[in-house]
Amino acid sequence: MNSHIHIYQILGEKYRRVKFAIGNEIYETKLSSEALYNHYRGKLNSSNVKIHLVYPLSLALKKASRTSDLLNDEFIDKVILEKIEENILSEHARQDADALLINSFGTYLLSERRGEKVHLECTPGTITLQILFHMIESINANRGEVKVIADISTGYNIYNLALLNALRAFIVRNKLNNAFERSIQAYYAISEPILRRVEAEEYKVYIDEYDVKAFFELPIKERNLDSISKLERYINGNITPERKRAYAKQNSEINRKLKNLLFNLKRAFNAIKYNTPLTLYSPEIVDLNLNYKQIEREIIDFYQKTFTMKIQNNSLKSITHEDKQIINILYSIALYAGIKRLLSKLKKPTLNEIEEIFPKIYSTLKLDLNTNFLKRDIREIKTYNEKIGNEWQVYAKIKYGEKQGKPIKSKHITSDIKRNFFAHSGFEETILEIRRKNSQVELRYRKDKINDIKKWLLNP
Repeated sequence: MNSHIHIYQILGEKYRRVKFAIGNEIYETKLSSEALYNHYRGKLNSSNVKIHLVYPLSLALKKASRTSDLLNDEFIDKVILEKIEENILSEHARQDADALLINSFGTYLLSERRGEKVHLECTPGTITLQILFHMIESINANRGEVKVIADISTGYNIYNLALLNALRAFIVRNKLNNAFERSIQAYYAISEPILRRVEAEEYKVYIDEYDVKAFFELPIKERNLDSISKLERYINGNITPERKRAYAKQNSEINRKLKNLLFNLKRAFNAIKYNTPLTLYSPEIVDLNLNYKQIEREIIDFYQKTFTMKIQNNSLKSITHEDKQIINILYSIALYAGIKRLLSKLKKPTLNEIEEIFPKIYSTLKLDLNTNFLKRDIREIKTYNEKIGNEWQVYAKIKYGEKQGKPIKSKHITSDIKRNFFAHSGFEETILEIRRKNSQVELRYRKDKINDIKKWLLNP
């Protein structure tokens, strides 16, 4: 099996060559990320090891003569390249390395004008999103075993906090996307402190597992899906009302796609949580064929365009992002993908298939009580096995027969169809139709009740 390893490390000022100890091996490098790179290349005999150096914008200030230099792509590319080529990485490691530029915050001095200050305004949440999006783009395409290591040995604490928050979000997203199966192995690494005036013979690098649980819950709790699906809602600070309106107009199509996905996600989620498995066979009720990858890609593309800092007086300011809400949007897309994977074995809505597949799905999601109710309601349908014919019939007719062309109602039947729908695994007797075909009992809903069912699943 191919093994892919991705190592992230925040860059700081200057580093000297030291000896890093990883396990029983010693590696002499400037960065602990390169020591980890050498370690895993040798240990796993793998060429699929990548270093991702995270470069805060503030590091470029010493090379800048004016604030506007920090917005010049050619200048920034040159500064980053010089940083990497100042022997911070060996030549062979450089071939497997890239650099991610992130925003910075704080007040600094420009190099050639020591009395001139420049203020960088951003938030840790925006930086978390920058790193998270890089992880999604860099790691998503890998197949086989994937390891992600956040090396927090260098860089300011706030940037390392953003790195760990990004890794946390990436872990949860991948678990949701992979139907709650662990698809990546994540770790954080940290070396012993390297002090300027005290040099040790070697510096041990500690590597610990970093894991986060993912739960079967809707990431977005708010009921107004129209409002939630507007991407411009999550950018607020340092943006004019005119610019925000322009974003709203620009995003109308992707907002529409996201809204449609969120509606289908909510119906699919509630269909599983509230045990109505038959609804998941009908694309008219729950559409699981949406291009969720493209939707995620377009959302990331939009927010990446909003990361660029703007000059205001003697400051560089970034738009403020509601990172937790944006991450919940990504979680929602991942949960949609995970549900699609969970239901990938569905073929035909037969009683036997539902009885076979859904207890396994409920077990995976720790919804075992649903299995008990589902088996109870399937057993009840089976008691009428001899009455089930080759033509579609409403379940109530099979149970009670007909009187003057109408189903005979039992005294136990109430007028609350919605309540009965959820109380009986979705097999509400006045809207469920049943027939026998090739020895299998097939199920479907009355076509005139599809819209009602869609509404019920949005508000159980």
